[in-house]
Amino acid sequence: MPDYCHYCRVKNARLILVEDDPFTRATLGDALAQHGFDIRARVGTAFDAIEAQRIHDPQVALLDLDLGVGASGVDVAIALRERNPKIGIVFLTTYKAPRLINSNLPNLPQGSIFLNKLEINSTAKIATQISLAILKPLAKRALPWVRSGPLSTMPASNRDYERYRCWFKYCRDCPHSWSLGTSY
Repeated sequence: MPDYCHYCRVKNARLILVEDDPFTRATLGDALAQHGFDIRARVGTAFDAIEAQRIHDPQVALLDLDLGVGASGVDVAIALRERNPKIGIVFLTTYKAPRLINSNLPNLPQGSIFLNKLEINSTAKIATQISLAILKPLAKRALPWVRSGPLSTMPASNRDYERYRCWFKYCRDCPHSWSLGTSY
């Protein structure tokens, strides 16, 4: 297959979907199948994701960041990359930045694409990003919380990330919250 035929490289691409919410997992999997992806596995845990990779050898993984108790989507992505250094990685989550789930979360694997569910209004946009992850799984990408928005000026220390995470989760009633110079 020629390198210029991007459509051929992503049509029927093997995909595993890692999402702990059963409804989201089912509906998103069905929608992505309609976009031409071969959904090899729809799983809800880190263990099942690693097993799905072993069995199905996916070209790309679509992961939720927060998988509930246990390993995070980032932990799973790192493990997937250890087994296949060229697997495409796409995160789809409600978090604006990974450190809002846990300030000690490891860095995203190189080339990861990070999508916020609250900013996506069509499965076609998700499908496009999955295609990019397949075509260029290790490309250096600008991450959304770094280039713009309210989190672009977020301090880098773990203590400050923990404060932001707590503030976003519990709002101003949080005992760890502090004044940011404006009223919320």
